[in-house]
Amino acid sequence: LQTADTLGKGKFQMGLEPSVWGAIASGGSVLVPNVTLSARYGLSDNFDIGGRVGSNGFELNGKLMFTKPKAPGLIVSVAPSVGGFALAAGGASAGTFYLQVPVLLGFPIGGGSPLVLGPKVIDWFFFGAGSTTSGGTTSSGSASGNMLALGTSLGVSFKLAAGFRLPPERSFASPLIAAASAS
Repeated sequence: LQTADTLGKGKFQMGLEPSVWGAIASGGSVLVPNVTLSARYGLSDNFDIGGRVGSNGFELNGKLMFTKPKAPGLIVSVAPSVGGFALAAGGASAGTFYLQVPVLLGFPIGGGSPLVLGPKVIDWFFFGAGSTTSGGTTSSGSASGNMLALGTSLGVSFKLAAGFRLPPERSFASPLIAAASAS
């Protein structure tokens, strides 16, 4: 949900990002609504830092633009991020953390509304643990997994007014390598 260009030195941006996440597997599919607040700040004309917080946890991110600011034509940047969440209650815990590295390619299509393509590599780590007590006996277990995936996103950042954009985007990722363990 971002363009390939950076904000520019000293500029600040906030956003509200409603979305729906989905997963498809051989056993069926699931859709999960998501609402995220985001903020981004331009440390230089070619480098931004930012973060997100919402129903999917937290994220810290950056963006380094390789092309010249405000230059016409294709814009190329890399926008690494790290994030996730962890929950614990009643002797159980679970969470996920990820690192993702997209390359953002911005193609001008007119009116300040770029088409954005974002091929990416994503590494997800999942974990869970818990214990139960029954009849004076306590048993516990844990599981963890890691998945390396390749994906991409495609979107258009429609400039509707000064300081306001509507960025519909479609993203997907497919597992490349996965491993899990349980005890």
